Amino acid sequence: AQLTDHGRELVETVLRCLKRFSMPQLLQGENTPWHVQALASAVETHGQTLLKFYFVCQVAVMCGLGGASDECGSSFMDEQNSSNILAVISFLRKVGNVQCHAVYWGYILARAARLGFGVEAAEEIAVA
Repeated sequence: AQLTDHGRELVETVLRCLKRFSMPQLLQGENTPWHVQALASAVETHGQTLLKFYFVCQVAVMCGLGGASDECGSSFMDEQNSSNILAVISFLRKVGNVQCHAVYWGYILARAARLGFGVEAAEEIAVA
């Protein structure tokens, strides 16, 4: 079966997005608000369908991390990792509705708090 023109365009657009924004890098705190802005710009141009398909693609890739060590699911997608992924998705869903800095720092601070780091003082945030 072949993709429709719309489906092909959606896949191509997600591939272009992946060049500028990587959800796994945000999970690890390796992105900046600029990267979130790049995603926001693509979503502004192409709509929420792009964002939803982007999430599906990124989750599918992350499910494959760890290889085929388990035939009954994903060895990577355990409770802790899936919790982190759901958290980053919940913040990224706000793209286009709130400033990119708020999305970025909201996720970083929430992740730091879940890891037990303080997030009140500037010195604590620098560690986050």
